[in-house]
Amino acid sequence: MPSRGQIGWGMVQIMKGLIKKTVFADNFAIVANSYFNGQGHGDMGAAWVATLAFSMQIYFDFSGYTDIARGCARLLGYEFPTNFERPYLARSIAEFWHQWHISLSTWLRDYLYIPLGGSRSGSGRTYVNLIITMGLGGLWHGASWNFVIWGLYHGVLLAVHRAWSQWRGPAVRPVNPVGSASGVALTFILVTLGWVTFRAPDFAVTWKVLTDLFAGSIQRVEAPMTFYVLLAISVIWLAIDRRRRLQIWMSEGAGILGTLKVSGAMALALLVLELFSRTDIAVPFIYFQF
Repeated sequence: MPSRGQIGWGMVQIMKGLIKKTVFADNFAIVANSYFNGQGHGDMGAAWVATLAFSMQIYFDFSGYTDIARGCARLLGYEFPTNFERPYLARSIAEFWHQWHISLSTWLRDYLYIPLGGSRSGSGRTYVNLIITMGLGGLWHGASWNFVIWGLYHGVLLAVHRAWSQWRGPAVRPVNPVGSASGVALTFILVTLGWVTFRAPDFAVTWKVLTDLFAGSIQRVEAPMTFYVLLAISVIWLAIDRRRRLQIWMSEGAGILGTLKVSGAMALALLVLELFSRTDIAVPFIYFQF
């Protein structure tokens, strides 16, 4: 039988997941789908907005799905491991894959990368193993060249990062704020560009989107105000609660104080869902197709 604390934690996780999905992911999906389905092609601004929108959509969609699953499991007395650890704050592509879809990353490492030889057979073989592993990881998502290219792209990024880290020596992590911010920004841009091949229905659309991103005409960027508001809220929340201290404080605690905190969090979540969730549209979870 789950304890009161487990029930409180589970309920907060479920509500957090619902907000991520119906408020954030679904609103970002409207912007991304409009462009990737053919509207606005040829416009560099629209391409960047839509690509950024999908980058945010897939994070909130999948992490929201994970939060709901973990919350339901806790209500039944089970504890699922964390699957996301602020991946868009990663300072390198290697760090990103330690924080994004951790269960898949761990499986790829244990059952593909290490059996292939890992890093035991020299640098050259290590780079090949990384690329093969990620290529197969892309293929796992579906029998599509787009997924394979997405996986190979991340494999190449991981190989380049490893080579760069070996060339630099032991000091692989920037210690100053400017260096850290630069690493986060570069990693986020590279990951976001990679999502193009993941989202586009075929390689022709992929090529069109990439052409728009870097060679399209600059026109007036039109995006709903909701897009900018949610983007700003996402950044502010990450800055305020980067280590999840506020979330932990809201969902844990014994006695009357703990009950009041959980009740307050639930009430606030219900208000947000009532006011801002997109219940008027049907956007299935992205990872339901895999």
